[in-house]
Amino acid sequence: STRFRRRPGVELRREVDGDGVRLRFHEESVAVQPPMRPAIEHIAEHTSFTAAELPGDLSLDERLALGLALLELGALQVDAPASHA
Repeated sequence: STRFRRRPGVELRREVDGDGVRLRFHEESVAVQPPMRPAIEHIAEHTSFTAAELPGDLSLDERLALGLALLELGALQVDAPASHA
């Protein structure tokens, strides 16, 4: 499965926004609904993860969509698989 990694130099900051949470990085800000809060907190605390590793009550498709959205916004990159020598 796809492993996402925080882009070098990107600092992810989370802020509680009512029941939801907002993820800030560079000049970007992403607000998410309360069910995504555990996933956002995991992303902010870990430099690398797969969609399946994200906690919470989200479907795998929702977890993957979150990772892809942050990839598109420039917060994450796809982690290259380790080569087997």
